[in-house]
Amino acid sequence: MLNMWWPTRINLCACLRAVVTRAKVQPCEDVLVLGASGGVAVAAIQIFKLIGARVFAIISSEKNMEKICQLGADFAINRNNSNPFDEVRRLARGRGVDLVIENTGAATWSDSQNILRKAGRVVTYGRSTRHVNTNLSLSSSETTRLTLAPPCAVCTISKR
Repeated sequence: MLNMWWPTRINLCACLRAVVTRAKVQPCEDVLVLGASGGVAVAAIQIFKLIGARVFAIISSEKNMEKICQLGADFAINRNNSNPFDEVRRLARGRGVDLVIENTGAATWSDSQNILRKAGRVVTYGRSTRHVNTNLSLSSSETTRLTLAPPCAVCTISKR
């Protein structure tokens, strides 16, 4: 039988690397978490709240909205009801966010970069869009730093 602590440890290790080592989230920052019902994202939400960040969580199921908020998200947004990036921008009073935790890949890459505030960051791990159109191009005029950190495939992008 599989030890249920094992997946939790893997998620927590990936999350700590992405959130603490790469994202360097600070109290009072606004953070957007994509795929917020996944294991790493759930751990990230809880860590962000411990740090004192405001968390916007994008999910794909109405039934998980209350649960994600109980875990610490300030806002849970169902991506099937409207454009979640427009909704986050509205909730953030048009200012965008300081940090995006991006685990989707090509399907949301441009939106993740565009919702950033000045000096905002994108941290990505995994890519749920798999190998379908995963050429993750960067907007060169806005990118100051790109760091790839194997083996966790953590990538940090800073916007000027």
